[in-house]
Amino acid sequence: MESREKEGSMPRWLKILLIVMGVGILLMATCVGGATLWFRAHEDELRQSSKKMKAEGEVYGRSSTDSGCLAETKRRLDASESLLDQVGIRLFLRACLGTARPTPEFCKDAPAPDAILPTMMWLQKVCSELDAKDPQACTRTVQDIPAHCAKR
Repeated sequence: MESREKEGSMPRWLKILLIVMGVGILLMATCVGGATLWFRAHEDELRQSSKKMKAEGEVYGRSSTDSGCLAETKRRLDASESLLDQVGIRLFLRACLGTARPTPEFCKDAPAPDAILPTMMWLQKVCSELDAKDPQACTRTVQDIPAHCAKR
């Protein structure tokens, strides 16, 4: 009975909760700061890689169809090893579709880009039909197709 908390003092559970929250915020800030430093250190490399992938996409698209762009994207995606590779491949596809010859079946059943649920379901169907090695990476990579189809 002598260990009762004094009136007006902070309960022990609240002290523990505030410490845990403070440590969590400190860890998050450290991660954000580290990511920011990494991106700044690799900014030129990332910019050059993006330009290269866009240029490759434009060149490939000039001699291909939109379906050919998707097949090449799938080949590259299955060989990719990182999220940064996947970002570059998405840039490749976007540029490739911009210069490729359109085919009528490519945009068949493509939903409006602002229809979120139908778009996600359509992207999953496309990636399933492609038999993508990593379906989640595939849906992230090909998510610009509905917007491309809407512009045609």
